[in-house]
Amino acid sequence: MEAQGGSRKRKVTAGDVDGTVDIVEDGGDGELRRPCWADLNADILRRVARVGEFFSLTQSEFLPVVRAVCGPWRTAMPPASPMFIYTAALPGGGDDGRVPGRFASTFSLTLARQVELSIEMDVRLTLNASRATVGSSGGWLAVKEGFHSRAMEWILMHPVTGEKIRLPYWGRDDRWVGKIVFAPSPTADSFTVVAIADYNQLAYAVAGYKKRWCVVNLDGKIDDSDRLCDVVYHAGRFYCATEMGDMVVVSLPFPGGRRRRRRARVDGVGRMFDPKSAFPAPYCTLYRHTASKHLVFCKDVMYQVWRNSVCTVTTAPAAPDRHRYRVVKDEVFVLRFDPGRRDKAWWSEASDLGGHAVFIGKNNAVSVRADGGERPWVMPNCVYWIDSDGRAMVFDMATRTSKPCVQAAGEKELGRLHRAICWYFVD
Repeated sequence: MEAQGGSRKRKVTAGDVDGTVDIVEDGGDGELRRPCWADLNADILRRVARVGEFFSLTQSEFLPVVRAVCGPWRTAMPPASPMFIYTAALPGGGDDGRVPGRFASTFSLTLARQVELSIEMDVRLTLNASRATVGSSGGWLAVKEGFHSRAMEWILMHPVTGEKIRLPYWGRDDRWVGKIVFAPSPTADSFTVVAIADYNQLAYAVAGYKKRWCVVNLDGKIDDSDRLCDVVYHAGRFYCATEMGDMVVVSLPFPGGRRRRRRARVDGVGRMFDPKSAFPAPYCTLYRHTASKHLVFCKDVMYQVWRNSVCTVTTAPAAPDRHRYRVVKDEVFVLRFDPGRRDKAWWSEASDLGGHAVFIGKNNAVSVRADGGERPWVMPNCVYWIDSDGRAMVFDMATRTSKPCVQAAGEKELGRLHRAICWYFVD
């Protein structure tokens, strides 16, 4: 005789949200078969997650774990990324009621609130923040291991998993480091890290290659009066931008295997660089007044983001129309790599980013689709950047205006006192 199964529904209430789950009863022995957790009501899941954050040592660990359970849970939980890592003064003293000490934390743009760090990451970032020696790429952070102010004692660390990768020690402690980036998904046996050093040099470390930092001197590769200001990793190569808008491409050694390369190779993007012909008017003049330059890729399309980081200036008469241009402080320009132009210029003025939002700074530049998908709070065709005062800003290419990312009334203190270091995406 076949047993007839049955089913019934049980009502579950969480706060003011009602949800219904199915409980299927096996008619043979009365055993209850629990429903699939993937079918849990999304509103209930979000409320449980909010409660769970209070019991978690760090929200930056808890949220990615919930989202990683299954597809429906990932859809139900808003992503914590993008975030910016920042330091802030502690209350209790000083002329403005704040003590000089700082603590490190992160602020999520999508969650519109602070996301706590683990105690170990808080300590490490606080020690590194004042020297701006923090790098970010693919969910990992690059921080200095020791207390030395300038020594190249770096580690890669994942705030969620707690994994650490110790990089080779570089004995010189007098080398200025402008930015450090690395290839995604590093391991102790497979990592590639590049740092801008002393403005016209690149230092790199590759797992299994010489077991030390190597230096590439760019004398002869860039103009003598020029200097490096940005480096970004994309599709197996490192692309470097200079203050004049020049660009070099660095291919690093592959230790062992069929792709073995014995030394780093540095290439330009094509013809001999001349800013007066590489950029169309008026950018063939404006490049002089935008010392902050960044490279970013939206899929396989490359852009340069220029910013006047010093003060408002009025240019000399510029060809071909002999006009003067007024460039205000923190004005932003975006150019697209366009080697197919009919003239000699390599770059064209960009009116949009193809629906992407880009995040530039000490981190490896990141681009995400922002057309109402998984990150509806991130605006398309916008550049997210960090100003010289440490404020996280967003530049809208449609209106050509910038504003602080944190403007909500409840975050007034954060907007006034935070000092952003770099953008961070939980991987």
